[in-house]
Amino acid sequence: ECSFSVTISMRDLDGFIADPNHRADIRGSIRFGEFAGEKNVTYPVDADPRYTFFEYLRENPETKEHEMRYSLRFAAGNGKSYVFSGRKFLQRDEGGGVQEIMHDYTTLYCRVYELTPEGEPGKETGIALLKFKTFEDVASVASLLKFLGSFEVTGTSNPFKKIQAGNKFTLFTLQAIFREYELT
Repeated sequence: ECSFSVTISMRDLDGFIADPNHRADIRGSIRFGEFAGEKNVTYPVDADPRYTFFEYLRENPETKEHEMRYSLRFAAGNGKSYVFSGRKFLQRDEGGGVQEIMHDYTTLYCRVYELTPEGEPGKETGIALLKFKTFEDVASVASLLKFLGSFEVTGTSNPFKKIQAGNKFTLFTLQAIFREYELT
């Protein structure tokens, strides 16, 4: 069992969109039913942006397809450092449509690596497939609505600038989806 609770933020929306990796800061915690000999543990995520980050709708240079990357570094109770590395692959492979887009957006393929003394991923210690539930039941819908309601524009009190920034982020997302899934 594995889950995480995080806050993702970007300092500058225009810079985030212009950056080909669309990298944002990520903070929070990761929870395991069992990890490194401990049961029901929650570890804080390391704040170092070299190891802990989120990349939104970046184009994979090898496949030319969009993906989302999660990298969460944490220290376990055994004193060792690990990195949780997850990817969502956004790719048109089943004819497109809302169902395929939702599947790709809500499926996270993960691996956990023990870090070497140099801070590089070493031995793989686990794999996971995380599904973000959306419409499966009432609790899932409530969770989705809470997630969508958590988007917040900071740095201004001007309601029009907040709306403008929210619209810019939504447009960026929709453009990537339309390109990836060849929607016209």
